[in-house]
Amino acid sequence: MPSTRTLYETRTKQIGIRRVELDTSTDEIGRKFLFKVNTVAMFAKGSNWIPSDCFHHRVHEDQLQVLLQSAADCNMNFLRVWGGGIYESDAFYDICDRLGILIWQDMMFACALYPSTDEFSTNVKQEITNQLYRIQHHACIAIYAGNNENEEALCSWEECNNSPHQKKLVVDYYKLYMDIIYSVIKELDPNRALFYWPSSPSNGPDEWGNPQDITRGDAHYWGVWHGQKPFTDYLTFTPRFCSEFGFQSISSFQTLKPFLSDDEEDYNLTSPAMEFRQRSFKVGNKAILEHISRHFRVPIGFRETIYVSQVLQALSIKTACEHWRRQKSVCSGAMYWQLNDIWPGTSWSSLEWNSRWKLLQYFSKKFFSPLLVSVVENKGTQHAEVWLTSDVTSNVKGTLTVKLVSYTSGLTLQQWNVDQVSVPATTSRQVLSIDLVELFGDEPPTFYVQHDYDVQFDRTECFLMVCFDSKEHPEHSSENFHFFCPLKFVRLNKPEFKVTRENNNCFSITSNQVALFVSLHEAAENHDTVDQSIVARFSDNGFILLPDEPKTLSFEMTKFSYGEHEGAVGHSKSVPLRNLQILSLRDSY
Repeated sequence: MPSTRTLYETRTKQIGIRRVELDTSTDEIGRKFLFKVNTVAMFAKGSNWIPSDCFHHRVHEDQLQVLLQSAADCNMNFLRVWGGGIYESDAFYDICDRLGILIWQDMMFACALYPSTDEFSTNVKQEITNQLYRIQHHACIAIYAGNNENEEALCSWEECNNSPHQKKLVVDYYKLYMDIIYSVIKELDPNRALFYWPSSPSNGPDEWGNPQDITRGDAHYWGVWHGQKPFTDYLTFTPRFCSEFGFQSISSFQTLKPFLSDDEEDYNLTSPAMEFRQRSFKVGNKAILEHISRHFRVPIGFRETIYVSQVLQALSIKTACEHWRRQKSVCSGAMYWQLNDIWPGTSWSSLEWNSRWKLLQYFSKKFFSPLLVSVVENKGTQHAEVWLTSDVTSNVKGTLTVKLVSYTSGLTLQQWNVDQVSVPATTSRQVLSIDLVELFGDEPPTFYVQHDYDVQFDRTECFLMVCFDSKEHPEHSSENFHFFCPLKFVRLNKPEFKVTRENNNCFSITSNQVALFVSLHEAAENHDTVDQSIVARFSDNGFILLPDEPKTLSFEMTKFSYGEHEGAVGHSKSVPLRNLQILSLRDSY
């Protein structure tokens, strides 16, 4: 008898078991856009992901691990894989599975209108089929979206609105994203198809109208950056879910230096080298300088401009995220643009191309913390409201302390204490209201001249430091600050810093003056002698120091080398204290 052989194939895949839902039910405002995991409502905290290098073959799993771990370490639970990039590698989704980061997966169609010819439609169907077979087993995939901003293009692009072929454009759009892409998803991944989103932003399947309708669906908000409004404008905008908004900053000098000339000719924001590396070619550097002039004094040099741009970016995104978290009964998510970067330059990212944390990344760890204390001025009531916002699934108790601090002396001018504050699970509520008329008088501040009316304090003289301290749950303690005027009007004393090594990877830093946004970097004076692939990450950065109050910091060194197969690996090398660069706001002018 002829011999028989059994042919078989074995595949091993990582899987996870969870239930993700998207609640779009109606309420008193319109329609919700609320994700639930295992029936528990969640506020989506995260950012947008783009390709992490211009040459994708250079990206290895170790680099992805460093970048995605940075997101997880900053309390992010959601990332949006942007439709103008690539379908990410298997390693990317594996890491997100392990870290518990949910993925909003755009299909790779963005910022354009596409044909619906038979040939193109067949190609698209095969593309979506192949990708779903590859990634659908991943627990991290929460939602599929058909494209980025193509629905908005149909509604707002002048060339679409004035086109004699407008009806055909709409038909082509529906055929591509519903008849083809949605049909493939419905067949291959029917559970996720229940929450398929045709575009971002959108009102939802067959919900035609303005995609930026803030009463339903998701929204992209670019009024601050592209519209060049002050970042306080975020406080006037409350969508159901903000899946894209952003603000630029310049990559650190340490990251840029290997790509700039040694004669310092390029050390200028508008030099040809820096203009070339600007990712927002229409407004870009002009917007950065305009926003700086609104809030800060003009920086004295290139490195100081870099630093102030990062402070500005951090404050801008902080303002938006804290506002939308406070309004979590209306808004259910904030994903800023963008997490990572594709090359060294000026962009909206919070992580630089080589994984170095910008100040925004450090700030995000705080404004995305499970329990957040924040302050907002209510212009209607002339009160400063202190809010506690919780994503914790149990009640948290603690003590709230608010101090009015002098910029010049660092002394506490006034203090408010609220003992035994109870923060119910997953709530956001105001816990203290401070009457600003009692503090500053009832006339609008001028900032330029001495007030001629009798007030206790001047807005340019003091700021708030707030702290929620939980003895039972110290991991949910939270600190924050609030300024009463643009910082360009504030008189600061130039600080002197003292740094003391405590052990190989830990040191304390003290200032003799109030020091705002203290920024630490490892030195990068000579890229011939400094290993540019070694990146320092500190336990905190961009913080406020009060006089003679030491802050203890730890740090780690990471090797991050694109194109090398060892990828990014931990490194035990410590930073010599003589090579530690320290900058505060007063040092920038």
